[in-house]
Amino acid sequence: MGAMKVSELVKRARTQAGLSQRQLAEIAGTSQSQIANYELGKVSPTLDTLERIVEACGYTLRMRLGSKELQDSDANLVDKHLAMNPEARVDFVKKMNRFYRAGLSARQLGSTTHLKAAE
Repeated sequence: MGAMKVSELVKRARTQAGLSQRQLAEIAGTSQSQIANYELGKVSPTLDTLERIVEACGYTLRMRLGSKELQDSDANLVDKHLAMNPEARVDFVKKMNRFYRAGLSARQLGSTTHLKAAE
């Protein structure tokens, strides 16, 4: 898959999370009109804002910008993540971000069982 425009990323993350522009704006701390402008490509969000938007949808930029070839355990976690409802995705991403910031990868964690045990 080729490079995705920021406008496409914002819209795809929002629609896959099942959120309206208004819902996403509330969760991400911005306005519905600003989300619309991002999706239309009229303006681009800062990296911090983009991260907030993507995380509000239950995703993380780290996963999106990571290695092209996911390890099997990483792919398993992604599959489980995609099957979650939007609220569970947000919680999952927050947990994963804590582990990534600590320098751990999904491969090292092995499964989501470790996420629960490590809290």
